[in-house]
Amino acid sequence: MLYHLTYRSIAIPEISVEQIEEILKIARDFNSKNDISGCLVFSKGYFIQLLEGNKDTIKELMDHIERDKRHTDIDILSAGEAEERIFQTWDMAYLKPSEKMQSDKANEIKKTLLELTETKVDPDFTHKVFWYNVDSLLREEGFYTV
Repeated sequence: MLYHLTYRSIAIPEISVEQIEEILKIARDFNSKNDISGCLVFSKGYFIQLLEGNKDTIKELMDHIERDKRHTDIDILSAGEAEERIFQTWDMAYLKPSEKMQSDKANEIKKTLLELTETKVDPDFTHKVFWYNVDSLLREEGFYTV
């Protein structure tokens, strides 16, 4: 059975573009080898991630993620069995710190993510929690907390 998990964390204040690119590379390599899919969003100092795949693999991955010193205050928002994947490949939305939210690129990314929050047909609770938190981050509203 497919399993999925959504968490949110706070990046360390001194996180660099290079560190985030390293996270991306390692995640893409691991996920492709272990049939993990999902979405990682980094914006305004927060990571929000949805992982989909084998339960044991995701739990092992979360153990590794929780030990990562590049972020703190890891909050697992929802986890459980899933009927289907909503991400068939690994994706990440990321705005470099030098890019202002007023830029065309940033606004396009924000628009696309906001549209995605509204397009999933019959999402389950974990998917809803993920998209609600992404939407709240991008709209600068409060987060869902457990």
